[in-house]
This record gives sequence, structure tokens and C-alpha cells, in this order.
Amino acid sequence: MFSRIVKFTLLAASFSLFAAEACASDFPLTSPEVDSFIGNLGRSLVDHYPFPDISRSYDAALQSHLSHGDYYNLPPCDLGKKITADLQSVHSDKHLHVYCREGDGSPGRLISSGFQSVELDSAHHTAYIQSNGSWDNDEYTYTAAFSVMQLAGRSHYIIIDLRDNVGGTGIIGRILASYFFKPGEEQFFIYGYPKDRSQGIQEWTFPYVPGHRSENAKLYILVNKNTFSAAEGFAFGMKNLHRATIIGQTTAGGGIAGMQVSFDGGEEIAFVPTKMLVAPHTDKGWDGIGVVPDYVTEVGHEREKAMQLIEEDIGRMH
Repeated sequence: MFSRIVKFTLLAASFSLFAAEACASDFPLTSPEVDSFIGNLGRSLVDHYPFPDISRSYDAALQSHLSHGDYYNLPPCDLGKKITADLQSVHSDKHLHVYCREGDGSPGRLISSGFQSVELDSAHHTAYIQSNGSWDNDEYTYTAAFSVMQLAGRSHYIIIDLRDNVGGTGIIGRILASYFFKPGEEQFFIYGYPKDRSQGIQEWTFPYVPGHRSENAKLYILVNKNTFSAAEGFAFGMKNLHRATIIGQTTAGGGIAGMQVSFDGGEEIAFVPTKMLVAPHTDKGWDGIGVVPDYVTEVGHEREKAMQLIEEDIGRMH
């Protein structure tokens, strides 16, 4: 079968995660700075982590290491690694980590808008969307999400490649999901509950997204062991709604959303998990478990498997 493939590459706007002037020093934090950071981090975990027993254990471990002098006389980046390792040894939450403001006067780590390209295969009526970056909470990523779905909008089959996608804001996943349902058929996508269970949040697909929807298209989502956080949430939500076929390997298992915190504007940054994400009307999420694919493949054969399934479906219709 002759296949005409057109590829659109997105020129992703990039930005510096940390300002150049906020650079980490090679010198250790002072004892009062360490005391303040550990105290604030422990209180933040106790106040916001969704599981009180675990948060108290985190705080107790931090205070124990502090009392033994384990956090003094370490450069900021080494201190962040040490604190993270100590917290993970108490309970392995892949979102919870501490890191430093790195840099030597040059811009920090660059993050793309999260979408790299769209390929349209006219012979198979298929669109392939590559989204291996992170889903940032900014206008560039929102615009990119709308744009890729417009390019894919008339395709009978859509493949969204989330391999190595580290996540970001769950809003992007809900935007993508909204294109696969008719207006007026909004879906209860994911439920999030914080420490205070009375403050739970229902996350729904959106009643409006710009342009043509793909409610009749068949969706295939490619994942691997590095698919993380919000990218997992999209795969999890669509699988739970029986609206996508998941292909690849079991994902990383980061299912507690959170917030980035810098205490007192210091060198150390903490990502504090605050909201457990689960399927609607259940207590079942993907944290620590990952999203298990419908079709498990060897690494590197995920797209090949999706095309096999598409060709088989086309064959059944002829």
C-alpha cells in the first residue's frame, strides 16, 4: 500500500527553569539555613502530604538525620541528593525530591513545550503525535496541544507517543482527552484527594476545546518505563474510560501530584506531593504501580505494534 506521510515539526519555545542569577554556590549552607530548610520541609510534608502516617515518618527521619549532623557541611546539590535519598528510604514516592538551583551564570535546564511533531499518513488515515517532552503549565504548551490535535483532527487513527514524557501539568492530558468525546459528553477523568479528604477535586474533560474533535477516532497511546506523572495520568484516565489502547511497558508509577516549594528563597527546592490521584469513585490510582499496557511490547517496538493493530482494523473493514 502506498503511504504518503507528511511530517509537521513543532518549533517548541523553550525557557529557563531557573533564572541565571539564582545559581547554586559550591559552599555549604550555614547551619541556621540547614535547620530552617529541614524544619520547613518537615512541616510542609506534615501539613500537606495526603497520607498522615507517612508524612510523620518523613518528618521524624528528617529530624533524626538533622540531629546526627548528617545535613551539615554539604554543598547545596549534594545536600538535596542526601535529603531525597533519606526520604525515599522511608517511603518511595517518586515525586518527592529535593534539588538545588544549578548553574554557573548560564541558563538552567531547558524545557520544551512538550510536543515535537505530528506525522500524517494518508494511506492509513493515521496521525502520529510525538510528545516526549514535559507538559508545562504555560501558553506555549497549551497552544501546542491545541495545534497537534487540529493537525490530527480528521484522522481515523491517532497515535500519541508518551515514551519518556516526564509529565507536568495534568491540564494538558485533560485537553487532549477532551478531543475524544463529543461536546456535552464531558467525562469525570480523575479524582484527586489531599490530606483533608473533604477538599477532594474532581477533574473533568473540558466542555470546549478549539477546532474539530476526534470523537470517532481510535486512539493508541505509547508508553514506557520513563512515562511519568501527568503523562501517566492521561494514559490512566483514557484506559479507565475505555477510550484508548495502551501499548508499551508499565509506566514509572508517579501518581501523587504536588507543588514546587522554595523556603525562604534559599538554594534548595523541594517538590512536595500533595494530592493523590485515582480513578473516579475508587481509591485506585497508579502511584507505585504504574499504568499497565493493554499490549506489552519490547522496548522500541511500541509504534510498530500500534501500526499492526491499525492495519488489522483496516483489514477487517475491507
